[in-house]
Amino acid sequence: MALEKSVVVQGKDIEEALQRAALLLHASTTELAYEVIQPGLVDQRGVVRIPYKLRAVPVVAPPPPHEDREWLDDDLFIPPFSTEQLETMSSTDFIQHMQAAIASQPASLLEPEETHTEISSKPLELRSVGASAGSVQHNGDIIINGNVAKGVFINAAGSLFIDGDVDVAYLDAREHISISGGLLGTARSKFGSVTCRFAQGAYIESGSQITILDSVLHSNLISASLIDVGNSIVGGSCTAPHLIYAKITGSETGVITRLFSGNNSRIRDEADSVRKNASKLVMKLGEVTKVIKELEPSESTGQPASLEDRLRLWHAMSTKARINDRLVALSKRKTALIASIDQDRSARIKIFDKVHPQTIIEIDDVGMSVKKLTQFVTFSKDYEAGALRVTSFK
Repeated sequence: MALEKSVVVQGKDIEEALQRAALLLHASTTELAYEVIQPGLVDQRGVVRIPYKLRAVPVVAPPPPHEDREWLDDDLFIPPFSTEQLETMSSTDFIQHMQAAIASQPASLLEPEETHTEISSKPLELRSVGASAGSVQHNGDIIINGNVAKGVFINAAGSLFIDGDVDVAYLDAREHISISGGLLGTARSKFGSVTCRFAQGAYIESGSQITILDSVLHSNLISASLIDVGNSIVGGSCTAPHLIYAKITGSETGVITRLFSGNNSRIRDEADSVRKNASKLVMKLGEVTKVIKELEPSESTGQPASLEDRLRLWHAMSTKARINDRLVALSKRKTALIASIDQDRSARIKIFDKVHPQTIIEIDDVGMSVKKLTQFVTFSKDYEAGALRVTSFK
């Protein structure tokens, strides 16, 4: 995996420097990893005495949010007849065979469930992974007894264990990712947890829990369960449906830090995705309906169409049936999603020590920006009042 060139930028704070780097590298700030070359200094009056200086590089961008697909398999639209049979078939027989084929095709276009894939029982063990390796892939677990260098892509069909630090690299695993040191790059686990000592300028996505033993600095974390940070979260964002734990959030310099918990945002995003996919299918339905209106009348009146037109008609009729099934499934899914809003009320954000100003808290679409130093609190949502609840536990 080749990385683009790095840039060195300055700013009054890390956020400003990252914005400048993003402009120069034509990327978003979530697609950048960086190292601090020079820590900044801002006095009590907000005057910049020493600017922050960063070296930033683009990493592999996280994939776009999953969009439901149409699942239209062209193999299902091919008539099971030879060209000669299809050309000489009477209109009555052609229509009967076409209707029978449509009736027997899979009823719905639901995405197939994840199937179990056999993986190698023997792990791949390496001392370390240098930049010259480029990429490492294995159909099982990968164990690295050392560091992972900048620019490396690692993909494990099982779990990934790294006894060292990870520079600006891209890690992808089906199961767990465990890093004994720090992470400056991207780590994505489809079904498992992600654990590391600290994260800086990182993107972490987990199908389970994310655990950071020390601190998270200007990183973006997305968990399907909970996020547990042993020390501080400074800058960036953390998103988890159930729980976010940390000792400290934000900093004395007022770095914007965003914490999101709850399912409502995810539910609304998924419902919007369903709506967009339904709109695409409706457009496709209009196209195939036009073809059917053009070609079906001649067959219905006993006037056989050409071979090319019969194939077009067969394809259009099959597509129409499957789209109609899919639209029904999407409608049911959207109804279920809307009904599930505000149903899971377990979302919490618990800070064991300090919440600095400029920490943005959002739970199930209700949010606030912390204006003054707050300590020992749990944030939750009062669903009856539709407001954020702040509870002191010390």
